[in-house]
Amino acid sequence: NIIGGKLPADRNVISCNAYSNIYLDGSNPQNNIIQGNYIGTDASGTSRLVNQSDGIVCFRGYNNLIGGAEEGAGNLISGNAYTGMFFNTQDGPNTIQGNFIGTDISGKYQKGNGYELNPLGSGISIYRAPNNTIGGLSKDHGNIISGNYGHGVWLAGSESSGNVIRNNKIGTTFDGSGAIPNVSDGVCIDRDSEDIKIGAANNTNIYMNSIAFNGGAGILVKYGENNKISRNSIYLNNGLGIDLRGD
Repeated sequence: NIIGGKLPADRNVISCNAYSNIYLDGSNPQNNIIQGNYIGTDASGTSRLVNQSDGIVCFRGYNNLIGGAEEGAGNLISGNAYTGMFFNTQDGPNTIQGNFIGTDISGKYQKGNGYELNPLGSGISIYRAPNNTIGGLSKDHGNIISGNYGHGVWLAGSESSGNVIRNNKIGTTFDGSGAIPNVSDGVCIDRDSEDIKIGAANNTNIYMNSIAFNGGAGILVKYGENNKISRNSIYLNNGLGIDLRGD
């Protein structure tokens, strides 16, 4: 299935619903494409129209593409009451690229997922879901994950192994020059998540995240082992740059 598309005329505006705006479930939903939509905002992409649950939920799905590197492929996912995207108990992998998650369409202003008293309002939540890619090998693949009321990215569960986070801006504006902090940590590795790669792989290429201005740590490894954090730019977060255990 294709929801939206790369052209403005293909765009859906999906907002103000009583449950999740887009929900992938059933018998291992796979090979779906979600591109170019405004999810949780108005048609101008500048104001929140609050949906009462998550923006996108993927349950037991794999090989789904949310966004993309091409012009117009990224979704605007902001203004949802809970997470922007929630991946739960899946068989992996899925790809998340080129999206604006928690900002307006300009990438300059906060229109976050969650709300002031909701710590679940992270940009991307991954629970018991392995082998997803957030961003990718080039800057065109990166997401803007800023202005959310929880973490920028939250990963939990020992099954959430093999996730990769590369070339994203987490807590900054689109151009990286200004601050749109996530209220909590930029990235939180929780509940025994293992083998997460934040930044570079084991080669000479640079796959760098910018993780800055967040209200907690830049990266919190609360519970988890065998994770790799390499070649990131981590600065001006309210907590430690890298916090092991959160103690």
